[in-house]
Amino acid sequence: MLGTLKQNYLFVLGITLLVTLSFYFYAPCNSPLYNSDHAIHTLMSYDFTLPRDMFYWGQNRLGSLFPMLCYPFIKLFHLHPLYVVSVANYIFLLVPTIIIASFIQNKWLILVLFLAVFFPVNDYYAILYIGHPYALQFFCGTLFFYFLYTFYTRVTSPGVVKHISL
Repeated sequence: MLGTLKQNYLFVLGITLLVTLSFYFYAPCNSPLYNSDHAIHTLMSYDFTLPRDMFYWGQNRLGSLFPMLCYPFIKLFHLHPLYVVSVANYIFLLVPTIIIASFIQNKWLILVLFLAVFFPVNDYYAILYIGHPYALQFFCGTLFFYFLYTFYTRVTSPGVVKHISL
């Protein structure tokens, strides 16, 4: 029992170290690849105004959701927008990765999942950048499937089906 608890503790510590190293090397606040495509989210987060900033540059996807979610934290805590945007981006990557990992039993597969998300191969680095909607799409898509799964399991439980059929 104690050995398993220690192994779980070390595993969580290792995953935390992995995410921290990824943040150190790839987060926008530390990245030498930070450019104007990424800066637009940081700039919008500092001075976000609705409805003016709903769709910037004619984008009709998740373009303004990220700055809109970061704006209150910048104004309430008076933090630098680049750091808020960087931490928020990693939260939007960490939450769905933890949700997906909760369905996986094998610790090696969980480790591979975290490595794939937080240390992607060159072609997939865009998931770590804030100028692209991939992290938010990953976040929203995973939450959608998780809530759909939760709803399905609750609706299909015997007591609920019996109650609905009455």
